Amino acid sequence: MLGKRAQVSIDLLVSYGIAILVITIALYTVLQLGVFNSRLAPEYCNATPSFSCDGVALTDNGVLTIIFSQTTGGVMSITGAACSGTQNSINGGPAFGNVNVLPESTAPSYYPANQLQSAIVAYSGSGTRVTVYCYSGSGVAKGNIGNSFTGTVWINYTLTELPNTLHTVQQLATFTEKYASSAVQPTTTSTSITTTSSTSTSTSTTSSIVPTYPGSFSAEFIHENAITINTAKVPASQLAFPVLISGTYPFLANTANGGDVQSGINGYDIVFANDIYGYNALYWQVESYNGATGAANIWVNTPVSSTASTVIYMFYGNSIINSFQSNPAMVWNGNYLGVYHFSSNAGALSAADSTSHGATGTITGTTATSSGIIDGAGAYTGDGTFIVIPSASINTALESPAWSVSEWFYMNSGGQGQVFGAVPYWSIVGLGLGNNVGSCGTAFWVVMDEEQCVTSTTAPSTGAWHYMTLTYNNLNSNLNVLYMDGTPVASTSFNWYGAAPSQPSMVYATSGNTASFGQGISGNIDELEISNAALSANWIQTEYNNQYSPSTFYSISYIS
Repeated sequence: MLGKRAQVSIDLLVSYGIAILVITIALYTVLQLGVFNSRLAPEYCNATPSFSCDGVALTDNGVLTIIFSQTTGGVMSITGAACSGTQNSINGGPAFGNVNVLPESTAPSYYPANQLQSAIVAYSGSGTRVTVYCYSGSGVAKGNIGNSFTGTVWINYTLTELPNTLHTVQQLATFTEKYASSAVQPTTTSTSITTTSSTSTSTSTTSSIVPTYPGSFSAEFIHENAITINTAKVPASQLAFPVLISGTYPFLANTANGGDVQSGINGYDIVFANDIYGYNALYWQVESYNGATGAANIWVNTPVSSTASTVIYMFYGNSIINSFQSNPAMVWNGNYLGVYHFSSNAGALSAADSTSHGATGTITGTTATSSGIIDGAGAYTGDGTFIVIPSASINTALESPAWSVSEWFYMNSGGQGQVFGAVPYWSIVGLGLGNNVGSCGTAFWVVMDEEQCVTSTTAPSTGAWHYMTLTYNNLNSNLNVLYMDGTPVASTSFNWYGAAPSQPSMVYATSGNTASFGQGISGNIDELEISNAALSANWIQTEYNNQYSPSTFYSISYIS
């Protein structure tokens, strides 16, 4: 009997021992994968109504990073933040540090490495990261690793739906968090990278901007580069601007071709943030990526400044990542109703809409060409070749009190034909943009209802790319302004606002031969954008500067 009991005991010990070993291995694996990454798991964080606290990190040099979501239904532009260990007993605001929650432009010392840049956009239902210094009575609240700090966070914001002068200072959350190490990967000597160029808010709820692997990108990715925007190319500071990163970069080739990107042909492990630690992920869209050469066309949504250098950070080299890490539609936030890159994938032309509206165009006769201003483009032979954009995009724009249409075009010899057209209201012509057509003269023109024209003094040259933009503003004397290559060339007053469509609207991303549009261009069309806002002259000039010459719009330096 004793022998049997001993055997049973041994069997039980072996069974439990195996179970404990399996559990231990499983826990170790989970921890290694970062599932229980505690870097942003606070000891305590309590958010005020309409906000949620999703994560907190505090480093020993007093730098706080808080991830939060807001559910106001609006879009916030956060221009200031503050963190204080004590509240002011009189007004409930911060007692130390940025006591008035001043914007970064006024109080840059309150933000590590100018982390807020111009502003941070917080969409309803989406995660947002803000990084500030915490203060106590003795200055920046530095501490020993492992000790705890209790404080309160405030933000200063405006709502895009209201005038930008209406600032609100709001207590965001109270928290208790332990200090962690501020050490980052060692940096190497900064080396300039020579680029080779290839020649705005949605209020819908979207997925969180928090990356798949929480915490600092710098702890997850092998390499990091700084991208510095050239202030001379930004006439005026812009919020939430889609910057084009375009060129051939050997380090962005995949590892099989001598580069540092580890996600094969897709470039999934190329990610962007607006701080050097990679806490505050940006939105980006990959228009094209070639893993063999490192050629890339990537749009990154970020504020850009005309007075202080805007720096965004690109992280790459992570073998674990096997899916795209951002939300491309959020690059085109704001008032964009349709954005068409006309990219070519394996020689096939795409008329996909990059915004959240998903208004894909219908291609007739138009083919792809690899010689676009940005990646590929649509090639047109004249009448009978066109792309029809769904009616909703242009109707929504032209029924708005303000709107804009932008497009790159390249005319072959002859230089005659329409490059854009819409039939939203009348049975004849609603809106046409073209060159040397009809009764509007021999220069570039806009025809509006029965051929009322706004005409530039000079025609665009053939055999070259040009950037055309037309804006309309009902609130500014019904002013229509025509821009060519970023510069206003003509204007007139004409009232589009308030007329109901008399027939289904059709937009031609190059005018084809139809009942209403009979003179199509022979040439190429690229990057059509439709917006229900009158873009400013400075915005349009910045777009032109960035898209025409990306290599002079920014510089890249190696960090690690």
